[in-house]
Amino acid sequence: MRLAVDGGDDGADLYVPLLTSAPDFLNPSGKLYIPIPKWSNWRRIEHLLNAHYEWSKVEATLVPYWLTRYGDEFVEHIHRLLDSGVVEYDTFADGGLVAPVFLAEATPR
Repeated sequence: MRLAVDGGDDGADLYVPLLTSAPDFLNPSGKLYIPIPKWSNWRRIEHLLNAHYEWSKVEATLVPYWLTRYGDEFVEHIHRLLDSGVVEYDTFADGGLVAPVFLAEATPR
């Protein structure tokens, strides 16, 4: 099954073309506001931000996420990423979890 938005194995693939090409489309003083979910490989996303932008975290929130509706294979994959430290979740509860998401404000270098 393919999802409408496929972030790849670690959830960060969607960010690579966005973060590498956005400076070509922004005005010289333009800023990019992008949500960074910690259910994706946020360290990889931060690395891309550090390489191409001056940026800061401007807001953070917790988002409930229910894995069970995506099937056992997806749940097992997320647990492997969690166990390897690639993704982060704060709590598991009621068949779901709560993941931090932060908003980054980024200006191209």
